[in-house]
Amino acid sequence: MKILITGSSGFIGSNILKKLQEINGLDLILTTRSLKEVSEKKLLFDFKDLDFESNLFEYFGKPDIVLHCAWESVKEINATEHMEYQVFLHMCFVNNMVKNGAKKIVILGSCFEYGKQNGEVNEEQCPFPNTPYASAKDYLRRYVEFLQFEYSFDFQWLRIFYVYDETGESGSNIISSLKNSILNGDSKFHMSYGEQEYDFIEVKELSRIIVKVILQTKVNGILNCCTGTPIKVIDLVKKCLSFWGESIALNPGSFSYREFESLKIYGNIKKIEKALKT
Repeated sequence: MKILITGSSGFIGSNILKKLQEINGLDLILTTRSLKEVSEKKLLFDFKDLDFESNLFEYFGKPDIVLHCAWESVKEINATEHMEYQVFLHMCFVNNMVKNGAKKIVILGSCFEYGKQNGEVNEEQCPFPNTPYASAKDYLRRYVEFLQFEYSFDFQWLRIFYVYDETGESGSNIISSLKNSILNGDSKFHMSYGEQEYDFIEVKELSRIIVKVILQTKVNGILNCCTGTPIKVIDLVKKCLSFWGESIALNPGSFSYREFESLKIYGNIKKIEKALKT
């Protein structure tokens, strides 16, 4: 089986790659935007440079699965570039792949598509994106769903929740910031009050789930990729400190809560559990 992985050097993409490399018989086609990482198996990939008039499906080796993890400026969630031009490039890419023969498209979505909805959220709920990033992701999903009326292909939209690395050594989130504060010898770690309850999932567990889901064929469409259990931000911080055997004075209340986020959100996992059992 041949799998194209875009964004294979990113936080989530690189961890998915490690899991896929553990499976025999897979031919992995990788892309990166970093010249330093280009090799025989990694193709330089920048949407701005792609010729959308060419046959990209053939260019990327006619993969059986297109696992699309790539997206720029993810942490700049309020940047208008997501809607101004990024989403258009992703639309052109997927359109080119399916019209030239791709039979399975998998794209990483985001729980931010749900907006400020509170409590448990499931895949059947109407999304209410309230940032340019989330709006762009939701627009892309709707576009690809419409493409299914014109072309025959399977589509999985993996709605990713709050991802962290338990070592704190990768990613760009509160846990990586916590680890950096310790490594820098800071006397205090500045944070919000940390009472928000989010569905945090460790990146290696997320990658395990994603690999199992994309290799099965019975459950498609939108899937919440999460644990189904919320945890307070401050409790996750303390959990990681305990796991590392480290200590640092916490300074909660240093930062305000982000206006575009709800104070409690977690995913319904019935559909993802069904996919994992197939």
